[in-house]
Amino acid sequence: MDRRRGDDAAYPVFVRFRGERGSAADTLVSRGSLRLHVYAVLASIEAGHAGLVTDAYLDAVTGETSVDALELCTAGLWTRVDGGYRVLDSEVMRMAGEVHRQLEELSARCRASGGHVPDAAHPGLCRKCAVRLDP
Repeated sequence: MDRRRGDDAAYPVFVRFRGERGSAADTLVSRGSLRLHVYAVLASIEAGHAGLVTDAYLDAVTGETSVDALELCTAGLWTRVDGGYRVLDSEVMRMAGEVHRQLEELSARCRASGGHVPDAAHPGLCRKCAVRLDP
């Protein structure tokens, strides 16, 4: 019997990162580690220290983050530094930075046009720009 959540069953457990021209540098990363990688990158940008995933952040996240962090280091996506990990995946950092910039720009335009408006259909979000509103 498959006890995974419905959406998990439809996707592979591992994601392949290819080396140059499919070299032996190809590596597999688990979906859980990839999920941590993406969320941690976004959180580091939001916290104002882009690319630094702090031990405090990992301690606050539920799950087996120490195993995932080790996997990301082994895959060459992270490296251990004092107080946490440095993200070495420049492409993910570039994309996340661009997304963050666009969201900040959208939120600023929303504030300039009269401010955020709560969305009745999605409590806690702005109807105009979808930014999370403080309670």
